[in-house]
Amino acid sequence: MNSVQVVPRDINNIEKAIHKTGFGLYSKFAIILTGLCSFSESLILTTFFLSIPLMACDLPLSENMMISIGVVYSIGESVGSFVFLSVSDIFGKKPLIPVLCALIFASTLASSFVHSYLFLSFFTLFLGSSLSTNTIVMRVNLAESLSKRRRGVVLTLLDLWWSCGYIVSVVGVWSFTPLAIKFYSKDARFFTWRIMIAISSVLSIIIGCISGLLKPSVRYLLYCKKNRDALSVLKEIYAINTSKNSEDFDINEINLNQQITDYGIYRNMPMRIYMEHACALMKTVYRGLEILVGKQFIFRLLTLSYMKTVTFGGIFITHLWIYKVISQTHGCQLTKTDMISLENFTATGDCNVNLKSAVFRDFLLLIPNIILGQIFAIFLIDRIKRKYLIAVSYIISGSCNLAIGFTNNHLFIKIGLGSIYLISSSFGDSIINVAIIEMFPTALSCSSISVFPAGVQRETDDGMTSEMHLNRRGKNAKISNPERRK
Repeated sequence: MNSVQVVPRDINNIEKAIHKTGFGLYSKFAIILTGLCSFSESLILTTFFLSIPLMACDLPLSENMMISIGVVYSIGESVGSFVFLSVSDIFGKKPLIPVLCALIFASTLASSFVHSYLFLSFFTLFLGSSLSTNTIVMRVNLAESLSKRRRGVVLTLLDLWWSCGYIVSVVGVWSFTPLAIKFYSKDARFFTWRIMIAISSVLSIIIGCISGLLKPSVRYLLYCKKNRDALSVLKEIYAINTSKNSEDFDINEINLNQQITDYGIYRNMPMRIYMEHACALMKTVYRGLEILVGKQFIFRLLTLSYMKTVTFGGIFITHLWIYKVISQTHGCQLTKTDMISLENFTATGDCNVNLKSAVFRDFLLLIPNIILGQIFAIFLIDRIKRKYLIAVSYIISGSCNLAIGFTNNHLFIKIGLGSIYLISSSFGDSIINVAIIEMFPTALSCSSISVFPAGVQRETDDGMTSEMHLNRRGKNAKISNPERRK
């Protein structure tokens, strides 16, 4: 018969301990580094996809090949996120960050040197498997080191970093594209899509090197039953943030005992590539998935997955789609490449590209709507319950989406509705990303994210759920074995 694990009476000791470390130099460093990671992800992703039409001139690429590049990236994102995020729950987030940064740098840089569609697809697969995954890992690692009081604002603030990288990449492609077309027939070309993609990869390797200064997640260490190491990390963060002696930190090892439950998942496995270790790793991942789709988490998993489908392709695809719909003056006549590329370049012979500079300008003018939605999220996330914010934003998004279909011949009305749609979509996306991070415990913090439609970002203290959960437990709640709840 499965036993019941009783959570200690003072379940908020871990929150109190993290709050007492303060908010100083280390916290700001972790936020800036995670923000740079979001900036880098946006820079690489947008530059890569906006450069696809120029790739068609050199490789060359047919229309179906251009579509398949987006498909290959999505496959890599789905499979890679599942593998890496599941592994990060077992071995920790910090060891995985430099590995993913190196993989991003290598795959992005290699993509800028390819001369065939096959190799481009190969490196795109690895880029998809690591790019968004690295951002998720860093966000979860940051969330686990923040107190509940600051977590919501900080995580939504990271979306502004993403938008800054988005603006830089669009402006960069806008500036480089005319020069790339002008010098296309030259023997020595200093302005080309290869240069753009190579430059965008530099920041990722810098982040990988600096990430060595990050501290391990306190919650992960408690999940691994390493209470002494967790206390040591807390003291170090306290000393850096407050400029005080670490011994002044008045939380002891007993206060941290049994704060994070492992749900029977954790196994102390060395990071070695042997058959028995690989089998043990797969069994651990399977146990985590089994709990995730069990009675305790399946409802919130399905609910949040359904909500996330509103922006299933991410803000970039949502923005691209709205721009394409607005720019259609006579009905909706979107082509296959409209969902992965801003402008449908036609490469014929010597690559005569039909470029309209107004395309980039108009596309760029819609970005402030995304930023405005993210700013609203920062100010409202801790003032109003998340479930109400998500409901309102998605009602507005759905209404605007429906109304756009009846305004084919009214440009200004479509621009207004499209702008409102982008504001509400980016607002809702920021809120739901935070809710997803807060809705699952440490043991499943990254594994739960890997099953969502578009890689998103963790947790509540074990036994305590976020305000979105209808059945909020009290401090004396009992958490049963995942196989059976009592």
